Amino acid sequence: MKKKILSLLIAAVLLLSLVPLVGASSTGGESFILASDTNDNAISQTPKLAAGKYFTGLVGFKNVTTSSVTVTSIEMITDTSLSVFPFEVVQLNYFAAPKDKNGNDLGGGTVSPGGFCYYKMDNLRCRGDATEGYYNIPFEITLSTGDKQTLSLPILITAAETTPEGSEVPTIIITGFYTSPSEIIAGEALTLFVTFKNTSSSTAVSHLKAQLTSDGTFTPINGSSTLFADNLGPNASTTMSIHLDTKAEAAPGSYSIGFNISYSYPGATTLATDNETISVPVTQVPKIKVTAIQTSSTEVFLGQEVNIMSQINNTGKGTIYNVTVKFADTNGIFTESESYLGNIAPGSTGNIDVYL
Repeated sequence: MKKKILSLLIAAVLLLSLVPLVGASSTGGESFILASDTNDNAISQTPKLAAGKYFTGLVGFKNVTTSSVTVTSIEMITDTSLSVFPFEVVQLNYFAAPKDKNGNDLGGGTVSPGGFCYYKMDNLRCRGDATEGYYNIPFEITLSTGDKQTLSLPILITAAETTPEGSEVPTIIITGFYTSPSEIIAGEALTLFVTFKNTSSSTAVSHLKAQLTSDGTFTPINGSSTLFADNLGPNASTTMSIHLDTKAEAAPGSYSIGFNISYSYPGATTLATDNETISVPVTQVPKIKVTAIQTSSTEVFLGQEVNIMSQINNTGKGTIYNVTVKFADTNGIFTESESYLGNIAPGSTGNIDVYL
């Protein structure tokens, strides 16, 4: 009987040892803790943010094991419930490759013992109706082994800021622009510099974003069409630049570039928006083709005239203006002569017909 009871106890212990712990944050042991290094810009204390404001920060994770660990991805876990997650959810997911301390991709994702990897919380807007209090923002770290670990960053949400009495609602306008090079030739690259101004004399703006729009004549070289500034004080201006390619087939003329502008300011519960447009001139390099020259006679006597005929084809994209053809004989036998052809449109031909 004692042997039977002992066998049952051993079986029960073995069975319990196979049951996972409820609420465990990792499927493969604790590899990371939330931490910041002395020489990085990672979050080192509980962030504090007013409802309706934007937040950008670098979340640091320290490898507390004695071995190198390879991180394949880090995901910020979102929730549409305001009581759980205070930020607006505007993406399908918030997966990201692990970053280094500068916010760049950590090549290979390998983190040495005592080393760090990071997740960049980029321009997240706290909902204007978020309740004051502490929230835990969970991050799920996935390792190359398939193991996962969840760590939570506490964040304090405070009441939305109110617009000070007598302050203005700000408006953002474009006060000027220039390009480098100054002459824009179709098919070539340029850098566009645009100056934005906060016209309010009392209210600063934050998280200024200007989204470039075009009819396809101009395209961003690096793929990003957004200009961004953290803050812009009352009556202040800032000049931002973007590298663009110009469509090779663009005909000479002026083309519109639009900017959809959005920003926040104290007391705003939604983003303020403005729209501005600039007009940028584009030129084409003239391209012509001269056909073979024909003469009325292959032999001419002194005192006689000879008829010279040819054609000029405009093979470029722009009109060639005031085309004049001048004939000059370096031997001094024929007198000089000119033929005015006028303007030649793209794809058109000017006929040369002169007597020497």
